[in-house]
Amino acid sequence: MSKLPPGYSEGSCHSADGPLADSGAIAMIECSGNWLPNGPTSARYTLFRDTVTLGTLVSSIYHSHHFKPVTCPGMESTPTPWTRPDGTPAGSIARGKAEGDIAALIWSNNPGPLIALVEGGSGLNNLPAPDVGGLWQWHSRGSSSALPG
Repeated sequence: MSKLPPGYSEGSCHSADGPLADSGAIAMIECSGNWLPNGPTSARYTLFRDTVTLGTLVSSIYHSHHFKPVTCPGMESTPTPWTRPDGTPAGSIARGKAEGDIAALIWSNNPGPLIALVEGGSGLNNLPAPDVGGLWQWHSRGSSSALPG
């Protein structure tokens, strides 16, 4: 768990028990309450055996009825490729709404191969937390650079 993005206090992350929700996953960690500015209220980090399985899942999530894409600032569309601060290609990223109104950011970290789904607030459910733009700022500050890769 030491490779997770910063901002999670001890005890806020745990290995997911039971069958893994994502086919091809070899490990999954669920977290709550990232304390950094605009940090997610919940997150799921899933590690896969290979990039082919990861790519298939990423594509299915981006096109799922559970996820409504919202264009990222400065980008023409979502999902879009993203790079690490040093310019190294890392995977793809999409921002949007999950399950109707919950702010969400999904990114793949191809060298992992890992997918991250982080969630923020919801106007409909009265969840005070970062909106999609806030999650984008959190990710852009380098919160994704701690992940394997």
